Amino acid sequence: MSYPTTLAALGLNLAAITVLAHAIYFRRHRRRDLMGAYVALNLGVFCAVTLLAAQEVGVALGFGLFGILSIVRLRSSSITQQEVGYYFVALTLGLVNGLGFGSLAVAAVLDAVLLAGMYVADHPRVAARVERRSVLLDAVHEDPAALHADLERRLGGEVLRCVVTDVDYVQATMSCDVRFRTAPPTTVADRDAERPPAASGSPARVERQSVLLDAVHEDRVALHADLERRLGGEVLGCVVTEVDYVHNTTRCDVRCRPAGRTNVVDRADAPRAAAPAARGRRLEPISASSAR
Repeated sequence: MSYPTTLAALGLNLAAITVLAHAIYFRRHRRRDLMGAYVALNLGVFCAVTLLAAQEVGVALGFGLFGILSIVRLRSSSITQQEVGYYFVALTLGLVNGLGFGSLAVAAVLDAVLLAGMYVADHPRVAARVERRSVLLDAVHEDPAALHADLERRLGGEVLRCVVTDVDYVQATMSCDVRFRTAPPTTVADRDAERPPAASGSPARVERQSVLLDAVHEDRVALHADLERRLGGEVLGCVVTEVDYVHNTTRCDVRCRPAGRTNVVDRADAPRAAAPAARGRRLEPISASSAR
């Protein structure tokens, strides 16, 4: 491709990855670290493909390059299957826009197909109330019907699928991998808890934390209130990944916006705050005994 065509393809690629990473992904999942990772992956693939298309290189070198990219495993933090899908779309956008196929119109159409597909597949209204949890029960049920009834009573929804992964007859516990559909909201507070957060938050102020609570909340509103009280900020999203009825604990993946500083001197302000006190303090001479 010529330089004007390459610059036009770069602009198209930047627009596409911005829509994917910020407009779609960040507004739904609130992970600033992965938003930057998607942009970096997309730009890296775009530059590599553009270089391969502009130079006379063999097919073996191209396959070797993408073989190296494919064996990289992200071990810094765990990601969900939806986030893996965003990785693939970000990589494919870089490939499509880097190659260009001789026409920017074709690349633009393929970008639109990728973005629209990801927008619909990860839309909050698609299977909105279906959740998955790992549950440790403080009882052993021999009858599957009794197990389903117990899980529906505890989780407050309809059990769609339940796989028993471990049974301990000594401790009288059993572990289950449960897919269930939560009941529709009946109050205004429940609707507010299920409603997606407003998209006005800055990426710099959104944090992700894995929280292990020393309580089990059956009500989503009570869970959000407890998390906001403990974390001192606004909960933007909360996914319960594990419930332990034996030890009465709940593990959550939380996206939150921390509150503004109130009467707190952070590390950046600490040297400035300590400087006036240091200037007004008279230094005492060091005696020989203290020096020794």
